[in-house]
Amino acid sequence: MPSQDEASFQRAETLLSQAQQAQDSSPKRSTIWANQALKISEEIDDVSTSAQAHFLLGKLTSRTDQYKKSQHHFFTASAIFEKLNDTENYISSNVGYIDVLVKDKQFTKAENAITTLVPLAFQYGVDFPIGITLKAKGDYHFARAEYTIAVVQYLMAIEYLTVNESHIQKLNARTLVRIAEAYKRLENREKTVEYYEKALAIYTDLNEIKSMARTFNTLAEAQRYLGNLVLALDYALQSLALHGQIDDAEGRAKALMGAGIIYRYIGRYEQSLKHVHQAHKYYKKVNDATGIAKTSNQIGHIYFRLEQFDQARSFYMLSISLPEEKVEPKTLATALEKARLSITTRVTMLRQPC
Repeated sequence: MPSQDEASFQRAETLLSQAQQAQDSSPKRSTIWANQALKISEEIDDVSTSAQAHFLLGKLTSRTDQYKKSQHHFFTASAIFEKLNDTENYISSNVGYIDVLVKDKQFTKAENAITTLVPLAFQYGVDFPIGITLKAKGDYHFARAEYTIAVVQYLMAIEYLTVNESHIQKLNARTLVRIAEAYKRLENREKTVEYYEKALAIYTDLNEIKSMARTFNTLAEAQRYLGNLVLALDYALQSLALHGQIDDAEGRAKALMGAGIIYRYIGRYEQSLKHVHQAHKYYKKVNDATGIAKTSNQIGHIYFRLEQFDQARSFYMLSISLPEEKVEPKTLATALEKARLSITTRVTMLRQPC
């Protein structure tokens, strides 16, 4: 029979393995198992399992915006990995730590950590740690709205993310998406399309349906801005078809609104209203003020085009009535302008002789 410590060691490893496998499919269960693994490993002084448990808990708490907890777990994991001379995991933990600092807008701390980590990654000389470190640096500049610098870092990162393993290729695709997002903010629509298409090719090879569906939708938006409405609608409909295969209510709502906007652009107002209204219902169900405002404005635009100005104004007023801090300034400004225009246009039409 194994000793008590040996049994505890095996139990901690088993719990950690279960937690790692469940981190995407069942994050709550994963968190429970990871905490149990951490408790047991600390009791028996199993530092390696403790470090891995802290690292996993850092990722899980970051996803739920528990930034203080996440920083603690990543920082603790990196300290243990440093003592174990495990450089690769030390770098990975610090990348997680930097990611949380950036999300929490602690930019000075993030910059200091990056300044230390990038030379260490290159000194270590292994592609994957270099790639994730450069991506973290890109994310830092992206969060600071330094999009041109971010693109340079992302392009350097993907040079080190070339190994044909699924987890590396997923990260490669996410980096390509970030490049596309940076170019979108720089209003370079051609480059936006180029990098979304590169990401889509990887997601397709990996059969990542959710990522494919969301990328088709972002491509639809980019092509709409370029004026390629037929291609944009094709991408939007492909996105909706894929969303029909998966459980991604938020992504489907975005795709419905995207398709609705394109239908309005080509004058198919009935289809436009149908799609945007479905998205509107979802945002009301989950009480997402930002989504409610955006879809209300879009419904207002449709009724405005149909010269149903009272209906249009009622939806613009819905956007205006929402808590101001929860509505994007551009969305609110559009609602205010269009609500006023709905009134003046209606009055003008009523004054015209029959």
